[in-house]
Amino acid sequence: PNKAYKAHDLVYSMAQKGFISVYRCIIASLLVTMLVGCNADAISLEAMRDPTEGAFTINLPKGWRSNLGVARQQDQTPRNWIRTESPDGASQWFFGDPSLRSRVDPRAIDPTMHQGLRQAGYGVVEQQDAAQFGREYLVRAYGQATDFTITASRPNTRLAELIRSKQQEAGLQAQVSSHLIEFQFSEGPVVRSGELWANVIVPANSQGFWYADTAGFVTSKPSEAHSALFAEALYSLEPDPQWRARERTQHQQRMAANSARDRQRMASATAAHQQRMASQRASFQAHQNRMAQQSAANDAQYNSWRAGQNADYESHQNFVRGIHDRTLVTPDNSGYGAAPQYEVDAGYNHYYVDPNSQQYFGTDTELEPGLIPEGYEAASPDNQGW
Repeated sequence: PNKAYKAHDLVYSMAQKGFISVYRCIIASLLVTMLVGCNADAISLEAMRDPTEGAFTINLPKGWRSNLGVARQQDQTPRNWIRTESPDGASQWFFGDPSLRSRVDPRAIDPTMHQGLRQAGYGVVEQQDAAQFGREYLVRAYGQATDFTITASRPNTRLAELIRSKQQEAGLQAQVSSHLIEFQFSEGPVVRSGELWANVIVPANSQGFWYADTAGFVTSKPSEAHSALFAEALYSLEPDPQWRARERTQHQQRMAANSARDRQRMASATAAHQQRMASQRASFQAHQNRMAQQSAANDAQYNSWRAGQNADYESHQNFVRGIHDRTLVTPDNSGYGAAPQYEVDAGYNHYYVDPNSQQYFGTDTELEPGLIPEGYEAASPDNQGW
């Protein structure tokens, strides 16, 4: 283990100092002398660039089957993902997990916002440190495997410092915790070992928002050289400066557009409220007029007064419906014949309904298919509501 720690420390220091180009030669000669019986030169790394957005480069084993790219979540947060596998299938490396959503601690926000954040694609989860997050992640991923066990666990302060420095280079301040967890499990007669490098990032003044990510490997041929080579690849990951600048500009544009949209929605809501209040005042005045007329009527006007009461009742029912501002929607993919209908708040152009939970939300513009939350389906107003 001490030899592995030394290899990891060397990887970190070389990456921090920017000696990536000469590092491979140094680490190869080091491992040959330090790791008896391990052929570190058997695998060489080659630089690969994200083909989707040009967001990053990383050095991966030459000749391995590699896939990489950037995935964007519903809130447009970019997630790097890299998968590579040795030709014999004995080793698989992974960097990043696009299924991990941006998260918000429910204790830091108003409970009335929880459902809206979930619908917007956020995970409403109490903040964890990297050790707790990493263990739970491993149990979800491999907990059902035969003989699964965690064999070692320790803070990964070197990686945390590197991530923190990368955040500072991007103009961000954040609390970072990293943890390295070693584990193993069985696949038939084969024992497979692995490492999980778990990270938790909490931006300064995040108001409860936090992010988690992972990297690691699984192999049936574990060695100190293999772990050191994985570390070299991980530390070689570099964001593209031009992509980072574009991403910052686009983020600022999205934030400005969101603010403008929120202001427009507030103005529309205020105008609608004022109209409803004017309608209520007019209805109340009309009611007062009717009561004054009825007070002056004699017994011969009783039937007319009664009819006026019935008209008031019907007017009140319509008034209540108008206050609730409800309408019916039908799922777009319901086809022909009888289709389920859902009663929702009116005022949106597009609706998305979860048939199981009866939860729904509305938008002014139609969402792209990939942005619709899992379990929800698009629905359209029937124009036959209240």
